[in-house]
Amino acid sequence: MKTEAKIKRNLMVFLIGLLAILFFSPLQAQVVRDHRTKTKTTKKKNNSTEIFSPIDAYKTKTNKNKKSSTDISSPGDYYKNYDFSKNAANQQFNKAEFLGDAPSFTPTNYSSKLQGISNNKDYWFFTQLTKIKKIPVGYDLTKDANNSSDSRIKTAWMPKVLSDKEYDHFGDPDNFNGYLFVPVQTPSKYRDENDNPVSNTKLPEAVLLDRYGKKRRRYPAVIAIFDENTLEFIDYYELNSKSEGGWVTINPITKELYTSESIVTREKPIVRYSINWDKLRLNNKLELKKEGAFHINYNALPNVWPKRGFDTYMQGGDFSDDGVFLYLTNGQWRPIGGGWTKSRGLHIIKNVNHKEGIWQKSSTQSGDDDLKYKYRSTTQEPEGLTYFDLRNDSRITDSNSKGQVHAILLNKVTSKHLIKHFRVYITNSN
Repeated sequence: MKTEAKIKRNLMVFLIGLLAILFFSPLQAQVVRDHRTKTKTTKKKNNSTEIFSPIDAYKTKTNKNKKSSTDISSPGDYYKNYDFSKNAANQQFNKAEFLGDAPSFTPTNYSSKLQGISNNKDYWFFTQLTKIKKIPVGYDLTKDANNSSDSRIKTAWMPKVLSDKEYDHFGDPDNFNGYLFVPVQTPSKYRDENDNPVSNTKLPEAVLLDRYGKKRRRYPAVIAIFDENTLEFIDYYELNSKSEGGWVTINPITKELYTSESIVTREKPIVRYSINWDKLRLNNKLELKKEGAFHINYNALPNVWPKRGFDTYMQGGDFSDDGVFLYLTNGQWRPIGGGWTKSRGLHIIKNVNHKEGIWQKSSTQSGDDDLKYKYRSTTQEPEGLTYFDLRNDSRITDSNSKGQVHAILLNKVTSKHLIKHFRVYITNSN
């Protein structure tokens, strides 16, 4: 009897234990999965490291039905942000080397009142006040481009819809997804009924008459968009500010548009706009939405600077191909007495999370640390720049041009220009 009772008791314990294992195992497995997803940690498995997959986070994010300022619309977008985070963490600015000027103050028909420069890996795009010139990479930039027999060279002018509103100033452009984005502004100075120049700051509404009695108003800056293949004008979008729009660049990771007012400080940061890419692609309509600011940490700026920020006219900006570094140019000529030059020239900013950046280095007149951007502020003015890695490009034969950062300097008196070329050295700790 005792033996039979003992067998029944052991059988009951076995059945209870079996039910417990079947019941609690799925719950335990679910806890492990949730823990990996939420904490993005790694765990050991068969002496190997199982890395958190960004696709898991994408699924978790989409299930929450919450939108951030940077909309992650596909697994591919999340992979790009995941890769960016790794790149940004591993990359550190080391030094920059000034290679030379090419061309060097060459009088060409595309350099008159030159404002900006961009590229799509096969072509250079130059903006003048009211003209855009598309020139193939490898073309001798010391030569005129208007009368060239090269059929690849194309020209576009200020669209009539904008020139009718007195827009007369293209800024520093950028290429992305087959489009050329060009900031456009109206003049900062106006003329009265006697055709005399008048500063718009003297009138609250800046409404004046031109020589024909037509009212002139300084409209808000706009972003115009062109087909980068044909240079055909597509559409434009009016920004919220008259002071924004001197330059523009597209963040290659978030696909957002970045621009700023004429100065960039803690109080006036760079501004981010999202782009409705579906509407642009399907309907040829450019629609932007202001998403917020891109703040720069200026704590490491030299003490000789007059302000914590870039307190003189912003001219150009462009991201590196991986989005980790943002390069900026600023400065304005003053024909009498010159101006402050320590906070003007080329600046290197590290992009932390698309909303914040950290100042890394600025050029100097003397070329300290080999980041030299020398110019005379009484006759010359910095203009736009572009990031284009030409270190191993066989189309470029001039060794002075084989860098990654290319910045324009314009002689305001003669309209001659040069392009300063820099090689940037980034240390990868991975």
